[in-house]
Amino acid sequence: MQQPLHHLVPAGPVLEIPQNQVPPAAIEANEQVDTTAVSRHQRVKRRPAWMTDFELPPPYGSLKHNSDAAVKSSVNHIGVGVTIRDWEGNMVAAMSMPLGGFFEPEPGEFLSVREGLLLSKRLDLKIDWVELDAVHVASAVNYVYVNDGLAGVVLDDIRTLCREVGVSKCLSIPRQGNEMAHSLAARAFFF
Repeated sequence: MQQPLHHLVPAGPVLEIPQNQVPPAAIEANEQVDTTAVSRHQRVKRRPAWMTDFELPPPYGSLKHNSDAAVKSSVNHIGVGVTIRDWEGNMVAAMSMPLGGFFEPEPGEFLSVREGLLLSKRLDLKIDWVELDAVHVASAVNYVYVNDGLAGVVLDDIRTLCREVGVSKCLSIPRQGNEMAHSLAARAFFF
Protein backbone atom coordinates (compact mmCIF):
# COMPACT_ATOMS: atom_id res chain seq x y z
CA MET A 1 0.00 0.00 0.00
CA GLN A 2 1.34 3.42 -0.93
CA GLN A 3 1.80 6.07 1.70
CA PRO A 4 0.04 9.43 1.24
CA LEU A 5 2.17 12.30 -0.02
CA HIS A 6 2.24 14.10 3.33
CA HIS A 7 4.15 11.13 4.83
CA LEU A 8 6.83 11.45 2.15
CA VAL A 9 7.45 15.16 2.58
CA PRO A 10 9.12 16.34 5.80
CA ALA A 11 7.39 19.06 7.80
CA GLY A 12 8.88 22.52 7.59
CA PRO A 13 9.11 25.38 5.13
CA VAL A 14 8.15 25.07 1.48
CA LEU A 15 10.04 22.18 -0.02
CA GLU A 16 11.04 22.55 -3.65
CA ILE A 17 12.15 19.33 -5.28
CA PRO A 18 13.19 19.24 -8.94
CA GLN A 19 10.99 16.87 -10.92
CA ASN A 20 13.87 14.52 -11.69
CA GLN A 21 14.47 14.02 -7.93
CA VAL A 22 10.88 13.34 -6.86
CA PRO A 23 10.51 9.63 -6.01
CA PRO A 24 8.07 7.84 -8.35
CA ALA A 25 6.04 6.73 -5.32
CA ALA A 26 5.51 10.39 -4.38
CA ILE A 27 4.26 11.24 -7.86
CA GLU A 28 1.88 8.26 -7.87
CA ALA A 29 0.70 9.06 -4.34
CA ASN A 30 0.18 12.71 -5.25
CA GLU A 31 -2.12 11.65 -8.07
CA GLN A 32 -4.15 9.36 -5.79
CA VAL A 33 -4.30 11.33 -2.52
CA ASP A 34 -6.53 14.27 -1.69
CA THR A 35 -3.91 17.01 -1.33
CA THR A 36 -6.15 19.11 0.91
CA ALA A 37 -4.79 16.97 3.74
CA VAL A 38 -1.32 18.30 2.97
CA SER A 39 -0.56 21.73 4.37
CA ARG A 40 0.25 24.42 1.83
CA HIS A 41 3.81 24.53 3.21
CA GLN A 42 4.39 20.84 2.55
CA ARG A 43 3.25 20.40 -1.04
CA VAL A 44 5.80 19.21 -3.57
CA LYS A 45 5.97 21.62 -6.49
CA ARG A 46 6.41 19.63 -9.68
CA ARG A 47 8.03 21.44 -12.57
CA PRO A 48 10.78 20.72 -15.07
CA ALA A 49 14.24 20.38 -13.51
CA TRP A 50 15.65 23.16 -15.72
CA MET A 51 13.16 25.72 -14.46
CA THR A 52 14.13 28.12 -11.69
CA ASP A 53 11.71 29.98 -9.43
CA PHE A 54 11.83 32.84 -11.93
CA GLU A 55 10.95 30.96 -15.12
CA LEU A 56 7.72 29.89 -16.72
CA PRO A 57 7.44 27.26 -19.42
CA PRO A 58 5.95 28.41 -22.71
CA PRO A 59 2.50 27.10 -23.65
CA TYR A 60 2.24 23.47 -24.74
CA GLY A 61 3.64 22.96 -28.20
CA SER A 62 5.54 26.25 -28.36
CA LEU A 63 9.04 27.63 -27.86
CA LYS A 64 10.58 30.41 -25.80
CA HIS A 65 13.73 32.38 -26.47
CA ASN A 66 15.98 33.73 -23.69
CA SER A 67 18.74 36.16 -24.57
CA ASP A 68 21.33 38.22 -22.75
CA ALA A 69 24.36 40.35 -23.47
CA ALA A 70 27.59 40.59 -21.51
CA VAL A 71 29.54 43.83 -21.76
CA LYS A 72 33.20 44.26 -20.78
CA SER A 73 34.70 47.70 -21.15
CA SER A 74 38.22 46.26 -21.45
CA VAL A 75 37.58 44.40 -24.71
CA ASN A 76 36.39 45.55 -28.10
CA HIS A 77 33.29 43.34 -28.31
CA ILE A 78 30.22 42.19 -26.41
CA GLY A 79 29.06 38.65 -25.77
CA VAL A 80 25.64 37.46 -26.89
CA GLY A 81 23.95 34.40 -25.43
CA VAL A 82 20.70 32.85 -26.63
CA THR A 83 18.75 29.75 -25.64
CA ILE A 84 15.60 28.39 -27.25
CA ARG A 85 13.62 25.82 -25.26
CA ASP A 86 10.40 23.98 -25.76
CA TRP A 87 7.51 23.65 -23.29
CA GLU A 88 9.19 20.64 -21.63
CA GLY A 89 12.50 22.43 -21.14
CA ASN A 90 14.35 20.65 -23.93
CA MET A 91 17.04 22.78 -25.50
CA VAL A 92 16.17 23.28 -29.16
CA ALA A 93 19.00 25.70 -29.99
CA ALA A 94 21.66 27.73 -28.21
CA MET A 95 24.17 30.32 -29.32
CA SER A 96 27.17 32.08 -27.84
CA MET A 97 28.91 34.65 -30.01
CA PRO A 98 31.00 37.80 -29.78
CA LEU A 99 29.89 40.95 -31.60
CA GLY A 100 32.65 43.38 -32.49
CA GLY A 101 32.45 46.97 -31.30
CA PHE A 102 32.04 48.84 -28.05
CA PHE A 103 28.44 48.98 -26.86
CA GLU A 104 26.70 50.19 -23.75
CA PRO A 105 24.59 47.55 -21.95
CA GLU A 106 21.19 48.60 -23.35
CA PRO A 107 22.16 48.48 -27.06
CA GLY A 108 23.95 45.21 -26.28
CA GLU A 109 20.69 43.76 -24.95
CA PHE A 110 18.85 44.91 -28.08
CA LEU A 111 21.50 43.23 -30.23
CA SER A 112 21.26 39.98 -28.25
CA VAL A 113 17.49 39.83 -28.83
CA ARG A 114 17.95 40.55 -32.53
CA GLU A 115 20.64 37.89 -32.94
CA GLY A 116 18.44 35.33 -31.19
CA LEU A 117 15.50 36.15 -33.44
CA LEU A 118 17.76 35.90 -36.50
CA LEU A 119 18.83 32.45 -35.28
CA SER A 120 15.17 31.45 -34.93
CA LYS A 121 14.45 32.68 -38.43
CA ARG A 122 17.44 30.83 -39.92
CA LEU A 123 16.32 27.62 -38.19
CA ASP A 124 12.69 28.24 -39.21
CA LEU A 125 11.46 28.09 -35.59
CA LYS A 126 8.23 29.69 -34.41
CA ILE A 127 8.91 31.41 -31.08
CA ASP A 128 5.98 32.16 -28.79
CA TRP A 129 7.75 34.55 -26.45
CA VAL A 130 11.08 36.20 -25.69
CA GLU A 131 12.51 36.51 -22.17
CA LEU A 132 15.36 38.76 -21.10
CA ASP A 133 16.53 40.44 -17.92
CA ALA A 134 16.55 44.02 -19.25
CA VAL A 135 13.28 45.73 -18.29
CA HIS A 136 13.77 48.74 -20.58
CA VAL A 137 14.44 46.55 -23.59
CA ALA A 138 11.39 44.33 -22.97
CA SER A 139 9.22 47.44 -22.58
CA ALA A 140 10.62 48.96 -25.75
CA VAL A 141 9.85 45.82 -27.76
CA ASN A 142 6.29 45.56 -26.40
CA TYR A 143 5.26 49.21 -26.61
CA VAL A 144 5.64 52.16 -28.93
CA TYR A 145 9.09 53.45 -28.14
CA VAL A 146 11.06 55.86 -30.25
CA ASN A 147 14.81 55.85 -29.94
CA ASP A 148 17.12 57.56 -32.36
CA GLY A 149 20.47 55.96 -32.89
CA LEU A 150 21.59 52.34 -32.87
CA ALA A 151 18.97 51.11 -30.39
CA GLY A 152 16.14 52.54 -32.51
CA VAL A 153 17.40 50.88 -35.70
CA VAL A 154 17.88 47.54 -33.95
CA LEU A 155 14.45 47.88 -32.30
CA ASP A 156 12.84 48.20 -35.74
CA ASP A 157 14.64 45.00 -36.79
CA ILE A 158 13.46 43.24 -33.62
CA ARG A 159 9.82 44.17 -34.18
CA THR A 160 9.97 42.98 -37.79
CA LEU A 161 11.63 39.70 -36.76
CA CYS A 162 9.07 39.22 -33.97
CA ARG A 163 6.29 39.32 -36.57
CA GLU A 164 8.19 36.94 -38.85
CA VAL A 165 8.86 34.27 -36.20
CA GLY A 166 5.52 34.65 -34.40
CA VAL A 167 6.53 36.24 -31.08
CA SER A 168 3.44 37.19 -29.08
CA LYS A 169 5.19 38.91 -26.15
CA CYS A 170 8.52 39.96 -24.71
CA LEU A 171 8.91 39.38 -20.98
CA SER A 172 11.30 40.87 -18.47
CA ILE A 173 12.48 38.34 -15.91
CA PRO A 174 15.02 38.50 -13.05
CA ARG A 175 18.65 37.65 -13.87
CA GLN A 176 18.27 34.36 -11.97
CA GLY A 177 15.75 33.22 -14.56
CA ASN A 178 18.12 34.03 -17.41
CA GLU A 179 21.30 32.38 -16.12
CA MET A 180 21.87 30.04 -19.07
CA ALA A 181 21.69 32.85 -21.64
CA HIS A 182 23.91 35.04 -19.44
CA SER A 183 26.49 32.25 -19.09
CA LEU A 184 26.55 31.81 -22.86
CA ALA A 185 27.00 35.57 -23.31
CA ALA A 186 29.91 35.64 -20.85
CA ARG A 187 31.46 32.61 -22.58
CA ALA A 188 31.65 34.58 -25.83
CA PHE A 189 34.63 36.49 -24.42
CA PHE A 190 36.72 33.31 -24.64
CA PHE A 191 36.36 32.84 -28.42
